[in-house]
Amino acid sequence: MKIIKLKIENQFMIIMLSCLMFAGLGKTIAQDIKWLGVSDLQGFVTDIGAEYEGQATTGNANFFSWPVLYGTDQNTTRMRGFWIGCKNFDDPVEGKVKSVKVIGSGPRNASDRPNEIFVTDFKLVGKSYHPKVVVDDQNASPLDNLDMIDSVDENMQADRMIITKFNTSIGISVVKKVSVYTSPNHGSYFINDYVMTNTGIINAKGDKKVQTLHDVFFYWVYRYAFAGVTSSGWGSTWGAFASCWGNSTVNHAFGDNMNAAEFKDPNNPLYQMRGFYSWYGPSKDRTVTYAEDWGCPNESDDGVLGSAKYAGCVTLHADASPQNTADDLSQPKTTWFIGSDITAMSGNVSQYDEVFMSDRYTIMSEGHPDKPHDAYVGDDYAINYTDPRRQSGGGTSQGQGYGPYTLAPGESVHIVFAESVTGIS
Repeated sequence: MKIIKLKIENQFMIIMLSCLMFAGLGKTIAQDIKWLGVSDLQGFVTDIGAEYEGQATTGNANFFSWPVLYGTDQNTTRMRGFWIGCKNFDDPVEGKVKSVKVIGSGPRNASDRPNEIFVTDFKLVGKSYHPKVVVDDQNASPLDNLDMIDSVDENMQADRMIITKFNTSIGISVVKKVSVYTSPNHGSYFINDYVMTNTGIINAKGDKKVQTLHDVFFYWVYRYAFAGVTSSGWGSTWGAFASCWGNSTVNHAFGDNMNAAEFKDPNNPLYQMRGFYSWYGPSKDRTVTYAEDWGCPNESDDGVLGSAKYAGCVTLHADASPQNTADDLSQPKTTWFIGSDITAMSGNVSQYDEVFMSDRYTIMSEGHPDKPHDAYVGDDYAINYTDPRRQSGGGTSQGQGYGPYTLAPGESVHIVFAESVTGIS
């Protein structure tokens, strides 16, 4: 009797320990998301710094939808990436100086990411609670599921703000704030505010490696895809299936030439503007001609334009240095477009693979092209531009890299940009 009892107790203990181990594992590897769902432009924000490919569960697995009045399948974005890199990093894990160190989140979900990003806080703050809508004693507002705020701040400027904080294995701690407004005149953009500080914290336990970080670059990359309602789910309605992942997307960066007349003219709309925008280019997979495919019209029915929208980013502020918080008009220093499916964009990445990290650092810091992506494409299908570095068959993403910065222990860099989607109403 005692033997049976002991066996049962032992089995129970093994089951309990296994559950605890898996619970801890899930906490380490899993990521959380929160929605910004109160404006014309809606999307989720992840706690790990960037929204990677496949993380979305809406429509054709894309996200960042506008105008949501016509449904969440009005999406525009396939994936984002956020990388941090530096040179001559004294790596405490390997016990040696690495010529280059790059860590980050996205554009794919790398298996090593839980060893690079360590989330410490994640919350949605609202200026007020959304109105309650009750029909037949039942909550009847979609905001009851999307707009789940953690706290109220009546004095904040924006209507909603997601705040995420995380440490990284490169020793830089990040505070990211994403703000939105409900005003009809300001509902088509998200404001992204980043403060990156050299805290020296290099793991989830809070251990520190105090060192000055040299030639630091902060890099964001965007893979826009404008199939939206034209290719809902994964079964095409009238659009090209491949446009779901952006193989027809065209990008145009601007503002990298500070000597250009429009950049220096205060009366010009492009005065001191640095950014890029992307749009749906005609697709070879469609039954209509190149000239007939602008906006992806439903040629077999009512001719409605399913992809008549643009997405992109504009820099609002980038510190000149940790000691000089004035806006550096020469930032971002990198505006090259890059192939969405090249090896450096994959999830098979290790922060100790120096060859891989060097490739990523080159992408982050390679400067400006002689002309933007759309000029290389010209009056042709985007997929026909076959530079293997910039277009390997899956489409072309647009990158923005800020740096190089030198960050002594305790020093910070502040970068702010707006990401927007708009188009024909």
